[in-house]
Amino acid sequence: MAKEKFLTTKTIKSILIATVLSVIFSEIFYYLIALIFKDMFVIEGFVASGIIPVIVVPVISSFILKLKYRAETLAKELNEQKIKTEKALKARELFLENISHEIRTPLTHTIGFAELLATETTGRLTADQLEYLNYILSSSKNLLCAVNDILEMIKIETGQISLNRREIATEQFFKELVDRFASDTRLKNIKIKVETEELPPTLNIDGEKFQHALCNIISNSIKFSPPDKRIFLSIHPYKTGRSDDNMLLIEVRDERIGISKDSLEKTFDPSKQREKVNPREYSKKRLWLEISKKLIELHGGKIWAESGGINKGSSFKILLPIK
Repeated sequence: MAKEKFLTTKTIKSILIATVLSVIFSEIFYYLIALIFKDMFVIEGFVASGIIPVIVVPVISSFILKLKYRAETLAKELNEQKIKTEKALKARELFLENISHEIRTPLTHTIGFAELLATETTGRLTADQLEYLNYILSSSKNLLCAVNDILEMIKIETGQISLNRREIATEQFFKELVDRFASDTRLKNIKIKVETEELPPTLNIDGEKFQHALCNIISNSIKFSPPDKRIFLSIHPYKTGRSDDNMLLIEVRDERIGISKDSLEKTFDPSKQREKVNPREYSKKRLWLEISKKLIELHGGKIWAESGGINKGSSFKILLPIK
């Protein structure tokens, strides 16, 4: 009985490599021919001058027909893909609108009524009731921030984000910013001390987006600050001695554990944030850092972090052009 022969792994690999190389070289030859002989008029000219033998004309013509067919097929596929992409973008916009309405609106109402109760204008609250109310406020605001972060990140990554600049009263803007953290600071007995100097009367910014960027930074400082500490919000003109400089320096400084030199260099480098950080903490930190950085840069500003080291606090500084 004849012995059956089986292809070895090595033989199969050799056949595959030879096939792939054959396809590659045939494609290269095909495209070279297509580039040289773009249409039949060129071919006829080469034949008339005796450069190309008449016998190879059908082969070249076949290559040109294949090229035209491929170009038409590719154009059709690209058009179909464009239509699908446009539909997907419209669906995403609708999803964002629904999220904004179905989640943000009820949360805003919850926060508003909880803040009203906290003022005790509707009746006195016991110490326990006030504490529970502060937890409701803090958790609701954190959830609202998380939803806003997700929506902003989607817009940033899809290039759909834009600024709606208008003149905003500077002092009122920063007062409202600090007031947003009343319940969070009350829970940990943290004081936010505001330091100002020669503030411009107005800022030409997108108030909602710039406040979002600052909220992320202050929230981070509150989260990592031990109880009974202070957070400093400093706002003053940035002077370099040049007459054309018109900048505002905003600094959020805290008394938390601080940032090591190695970590400081990686603060705004998302590719290095994964090191020695669990995935959940990484995602949160990466999200607020990227969003704050992008929103500040959209305003023409820049952000960086400073720290004296471990147990020496940290500082986030923002330079904002005054227009």
